[in-house]
Amino acid sequence: MHVAVVGGSLSGVATAYLLNKEGFSVDLFSHGTMKIPVGLCHPFTGREAKIIRDGYQAIEKAKEFITVSERALGRKVTLQNGIERRGWHAAGDFKDLLSLNNQSYLIKSGMTVYLSEYLEGMRRASKGVTFINQKIRSIDELESNYDRVILCVGAGLKYLINDFDQRYHLVKGQVLICHPPKGLTIDRSIIAKGHISPLRDGRVQIGSTYEHTYLTKDPDIDVCVRLLAPKVESYLPSLDQFKIDQVLAGFRVSDRKSRFPSIRRITEKTYAMTGFRSRGILYHGFFAYKMKEEICES
Repeated sequence: MHVAVVGGSLSGVATAYLLNKEGFSVDLFSHGTMKIPVGLCHPFTGREAKIIRDGYQAIEKAKEFITVSERALGRKVTLQNGIERRGWHAAGDFKDLLSLNNQSYLIKSGMTVYLSEYLEGMRRASKGVTFINQKIRSIDELESNYDRVILCVGAGLKYLINDFDQRYHLVKGQVLICHPPKGLTIDRSIIAKGHISPLRDGRVQIGSTYEHTYLTKDPDIDVCVRLLAPKVESYLPSLDQFKIDQVLAGFRVSDRKSRFPSIRRITEKTYAMTGFRSRGILYHGFFAYKMKEEICES
């Protein structure tokens, strides 16, 4: 079976890797690069530290793919020293949580993932996959040449299916890349009302906005600073003390009904894997396995 995977980000590379291992001929179409440097992976949700749906199974699958990537690269693509969560009321006595002080916990399984490095490792590990640098503008151009088509294009799905606006909603997210103030050391990711994560070069990533309405799709530093400043100042020095180098923007896809990722059959040949919202790192491997099972059974 000849399969086209459209989208070279997290779910796309994981799905292509698995299908190729199953013996399928896989072409992966991608266009552009990952914009956001760092992503966080952990199985909890909400302010009461509840386990997200399928959280522990999903993080084990994510770790599996991270191991594949790191072996291919010969180096670590994550910080696995946990993620600190402040301002929590734990809903249970979880072995994965270490109490640090009042309403502050260490998520021991939490990982900070360097996204571009992770994706590069997955590409190197996927030796049998053909990577094609091409923007796909229509499903029709693929269905005539492939037995199955899998869309893992995130916000790009809006331009490939007719009912996107009825089923899904785009949420803009912006982050700041900054130099921290002198004397402030960030050696692991911290989540409170927002997050701060260490980068390889000593800078930090501060995020993220959740903009359901926006005037532009491009990065907007004024809006970003206005929305992030009160989040940062709830648990860190004032944002004014950080030297801002860059603002980056991207879009999350949210299912209007389920608020959970899904695999949807669009046509007889084409599937869409979407709705990851801000949980792409956690769920991408878990749903790649589901997608592989769907293709194997079709």
